[in-house]
Amino acid sequence: MVLAFMKHSACAIAFGLCIVQVVQLTHMLNALLDGSEAFSAQVIQAYFLQALTWSLGASLLEDGRIKFDEYVKSIATMVLIEPSVAPAGLGEF
Repeated sequence: MVLAFMKHSACAIAFGLCIVQVVQLTHMLNALLDGSEAFSAQVIQAYFLQALTWSLGASLLEDGRIKFDEYVKSIATMVLIEPSVAPAGLGEF
């Protein structure tokens, strides 16, 4: 489902290497879920979304990353937290 979205909706730099991206996703997820403890379903989903973003999302151009971010948030079951203040601008941190 995510790979189909990327192929048709996002601006990928190199989309032809789907299997490489999936392998990278599984390696990242394996590193995050090292097996040393039991994780809740919410923690597993958070780790999966992190690995998904950094593996499949890494091959996207800026416009594609915005679309990918919106798509992943739309399919995730986690609560979205909206910032209450505008992000700091350049030199305002």
